[in-house]
Amino acid sequence: MVRKPWNPSCEQAKFVAQACRLIGLGFFAAVGYHDTIALVTGTVHGTHVAITAFFAFLVWLEFELIGYLSIGKGGCQ
Repeated sequence: MVRKPWNPSCEQAKFVAQACRLIGLGFFAAVGYHDTIALVTGTVHGTHVAITAFFAFLVWLEFELIGYLSIGKGGCQ
C-alpha cells in the first residue's frame, strides 16, 4: 500500500491549526500555569517547578508551530 502525502485544503489546514493551538494552550493551562504563576510571583523557588513550567511552555510552542506549519501546507496566506 502506497501512502500519499496529505495535501489539505486551506479550510482543512485552518481547522487542524486551530485544533493544535487549542491542544497546546489547554496543555499549558493544565500543567504549567500554576507553576508559572508561582515562579513569577516568587512564592516557589524549586528547580522542579521551573523545569515543569519550561517543558509545558515548550509543548505549547510545539503545538503552535504545528498549527503554523499546517496553515502553510494548506496554501493559506
